[in-house]
Amino acid sequence: MSYDKLYFSKYSHHFIRNGIVALFHSLKLKPLYIEYSLFNDIRSLIDSDTTYSVEDISELSNGDKIIEAIDLLKDNRVINDSPGRDDEVIKFFRESIGKPQIKIAYFILAESCNLSCSYCFENIHPETSQGCDSPSKIMSEEIGLKSINFYEKMLSLYPSIEEEKDIIFYGGEPLLNYKVLLFTLREIRKRKESSTKLWNNVNISIVTNGTLLTRNMAKELKDLGLSIGISVDGPKEVTDENRFNHNKKSVFVDIMKSIDICKSENIDFSLSVTLSEKSVNSYGSVIKFIKDVNPSSIGFNLLLTNKNFSVYDGYNEDAADFLIKAFKEFRKDGLYEDRMMRKVNAFVKSEVYPFDCGATGGNQLVFSPTGRIGICHGYLNGKKFFPTNVDDIDFLPNSNSVFLNWAKRSPLNMDQCQECESLGICGGGCPMNADKNHGSIWELDDRFCVHAKKTFEWLIWDLYEMTIGNK
Repeated sequence: MSYDKLYFSKYSHHFIRNGIVALFHSLKLKPLYIEYSLFNDIRSLIDSDTTYSVEDISELSNGDKIIEAIDLLKDNRVINDSPGRDDEVIKFFRESIGKPQIKIAYFILAESCNLSCSYCFENIHPETSQGCDSPSKIMSEEIGLKSINFYEKMLSLYPSIEEEKDIIFYGGEPLLNYKVLLFTLREIRKRKESSTKLWNNVNISIVTNGTLLTRNMAKELKDLGLSIGISVDGPKEVTDENRFNHNKKSVFVDIMKSIDICKSENIDFSLSVTLSEKSVNSYGSVIKFIKDVNPSSIGFNLLLTNKNFSVYDGYNEDAADFLIKAFKEFRKDGLYEDRMMRKVNAFVKSEVYPFDCGATGGNQLVFSPTGRIGICHGYLNGKKFFPTNVDDIDFLPNSNSVFLNWAKRSPLNMDQCQECESLGICGGGCPMNADKNHGSIWELDDRFCVHAKKTFEWLIWDLYEMTIGNK
């Protein structure tokens, strides 16, 4: 019996540590760990122009190990017996990316904000955030109702009881428009009661800067089934570095009051923690703060850059290391950070993760206060990629060029990503960040490349240490 001519897949990669080689296919996500000497023997056989029989290989001093390893590597597509196999594999994954199907809706209740955070990606500053009652800044009940109707129509295109959907109230600062928040929540509750099939599994949440929440608000929002997410960077000295009001005064005490209200009212809340430069360099105090606060969940946010806002050289690497270290720390206590957990889940399940952003895949709507509808809330200011409005009753995302373009924006479809070891778990990061730094949503989100690559290599060796390495 002879092997056919064998080839390393273009999607095959390997990491080396302490004489051990981890080989894997970037879309199969099942590493095989072998000794470096065995890896060299296999590589020599494959690079050779000679076709070896199983009998020939079995006569080598470690022939049985070579045969076993080759068979496993073939099963995991690291090694192929056809040079065209890679084209078939990537074609399969690309064809699995469907057309736009709306699941997520951002309701921008207020495009204005009562803070002036230095790193705000929406660029809401004092000169643009005054006049909070302006119709262009605050969503009305009429627009809120039309937005709900529009979202409901999108759900009706692909009705599902099982699939999870999400409505996120956002801003600016959404609590600046508390009246319309209550109105929309009550209307959504009516829809959930009257249209179970469409509205089942619709999760409702708010992201607030935590400076305006009162006890009465918290109680009302809890009764209406709203999950509360509070933005904070860490302890006072860290938060005060970038988060302040228009007079440059600290708002940390106000944020902590909101957290204390949630705790005293037994309201589950999450923390949205931006990894500012100060945060990244204050690992111990940030982690202690989070543990002391004890949220129900946590999500870290990497800084978004553009031509007017940059970070120090090495920030991307430091932030990626922070995320890994924090995940290792938190999992001891059963607290799992969202950004890392997405990649951990994909790796553990050996499932390709095509999108890391809700807008990619064409799954997201953003309702602005004026009724304009876009796909990404990062473009609120200029309304780029806001192709329709709440009165467009005939709108179909599957026939709209903006939504079709974003639906395909995945590393799987990006030539510059094909040779990346983290292709299968990356998801592509933030298209807006790529666009604002490099001129197109189809360019790389550089900071995310670092995060994905570092995270994937850590996952490979973490699995080794938890299984083979401990035996």
